[in-house]
Amino acid sequence: MPIMPGMWLHFMKRAVVINFKDGTKKELLLSKATSIRNEGIDAGMLHLDRLFDGSWRLTFTDSIAKDFSSVDSLTVLRED
Repeated sequence: MPIMPGMWLHFMKRAVVINFKDGTKKELLLSKATSIRNEGIDAGMLHLDRLFDGSWRLTFTDSIAKDFSSVDSLTVLRED
């Protein structure tokens, strides 16, 4: 079956998953992931924006990751 424009939505899922202590979770579906070059500046930034269609855009500096395709998953570690 040939892959038609827009069919990638059926094969790929990108999301930030928030797991709560009560066992529930919330998925923030990502429609965009953008790396921003920050050459010469030793600073990092990771930011989420909710878009009009309800999906989320993840923006990060290239000091965190050069290319989103190299990212396997994001984990938030909470130690109390």
